[in-house]
Amino acid sequence: MHAHYANRWSSRAFDSRPVADEVLYTVLEAARWVPSSGNGQPWRFIVARTEEERRRFASFIRPANREWSDHAPVLILLISYTLNANGTPSGSHAFDEGTAWGTIAS
Repeated sequence: MHAHYANRWSSRAFDSRPVADEVLYTVLEAARWVPSSGNGQPWRFIVARTEEERRRFASFIRPANREWSDHAPVLILLISYTLNANGTPSGSHAFDEGTAWGTIAS
């Protein structure tokens, strides 16, 4: 197994300091360019940075996850379009979105 994955660490708490725009935009830009089926990039990012935005997100976050998410300075929701550009169902939208998420998470 590659050391990058074997040594991966997942935090149990987040620093409440704001995330610089440059850092956030770099992460989102990397995920935006992830390849997808038919080059459709069916994902979109909804970013919550302000207290009001994070409160809106809190309404659909499971209580157990609120223990960490309530302290995160930024929350990102990924959504994906279930239809291709021509209106037909996409069989790969969730896989494609997961690839974008994997880029953000690593």
